[in-house]
Amino acid sequence: MDLFDAASNAFDFSAIAFDSWYASQRYLEHIHAKKKYFSEIKANRNIFMYHPEKQKYCRVKPDELVTLIKKHYDDKIKHVTLKSSDGSEVSYKTYTFDAELNGCNVPLKFVVILGKWNKEDDKKYHSLITNQLDASVKTVITNYLLRWGIEHCFKELKDTFYLIIIR
Repeated sequence: MDLFDAASNAFDFSAIAFDSWYASQRYLEHIHAKKKYFSEIKANRNIFMYHPEKQKYCRVKPDELVTLIKKHYDDKIKHVTLKSSDGSEVSYKTYTFDAELNGCNVPLKFVVILGKWNKEDDKKYHSLITNQLDASVKTVITNYLLRWGIEHCFKELKDTFYLIIIR
């Protein structure tokens, strides 16, 4: 959080994108008060949401969520088309809803991508989150994908200049 706070004070950016490691209660509640953010959650996180079979709010893991979406909300799955870096169009099947991560009192918009980002992706789905509840699905995906440019930059800094980043 110190690094985030230092960067927030030094630079006036409107939003941040971060990896799933930071999508914990401690970070989300801290950052929520300061900036808009876009992230992915890990597959072991519990989402506190309405369960259509149990007909009550309860904890659901992302794997179970994907099964529930396909079974109960198939008619609400939308295709979103984006331009890739090479100029071609990529279409994603998405489902979006508002909920909270279990134990975290930050209201979030969830965008579930049903499928892989690309051929090299080893995940069957992706669960993205943002605290920008009015953001479009395209905005959430596009802003989250900006993170890859940052990852490549860090890799280049580490490989070329032997930069060591300590968390």
